This record gives sequence, structure tokens and C-alpha cells, in this order.
Amino acid sequence: MHQFISETAKYGDLTRGPRIVNERVKNEMRKVLKEVQSGKFARQWIRENAQGRVNYQRLLKPGRRSPDRKVRRGTAGPHAVAAGSEVTHGRKSRSSADLRHHAARRGAVPPAAA
Repeated sequence: MHQFISETAKYGDLTRGPRIVNERVKNEMRKVLKEVQSGKFARQWIRENAQGRVNYQRLLKPGRRSPDRKVRRGTAGPHAVAAGSEVTHGRKSRSSADLRHHAARRGAVPPAAA
């Protein structure tokens, strides 16, 4: 997996990842895997579709979204990156200087800040 992410993301994964993906999270992942393997997840999804996806649509509403989506959208812009850092857009990694340059060309930031 590390081959598709930026050096900054790799460093974060290696130094902060173990604090996030701890034993409690691993246990929950094992439970979810068992639900998939047993067919419980598939049965629930089939039932959800048969009932018109009411719960699914409720979960999709903006207020129900995962908080990390807001963080990712809010911090990936050219104003949020530190000098010398890089941000990954899709599979292409760009330095903060490169992002500021492209933002200035689009008129998103004043040229003096670029």
C-alpha cells in the first residue's frame, strides 16, 4: 500500500497508525470480516434494497457523514500545507510549492503568496 501514497502519508502511517489501528479496531475488523464471510452483511444489504434503501439514504445525508471527510476536504488545499510538504491528489504527489504555483495560476491565491 505504501507505494501509492505520499512520503508524508507513509510517515504518518508508520508513526501514528499504531495509535489508530489498535487491538480494539483489529477486533472490530475481525467481527466485520466474519459478518461478510457468514453472509450476514449480504443478507442485510439485500434486505435494505428490498425495503427501498431507507436506512442507507438516511446514512448518506450530509450530517451523517464521517468526520474525517470534512478534515480531508478542509486540509488538502494549497493554504493548508506546510512548506516542503506534499499532498497526494489521486495517484500524483505534489509538493506544497507546486500546489501554490498551480493555485496562483488559477487565481486562487495572490501571486505574491505563491
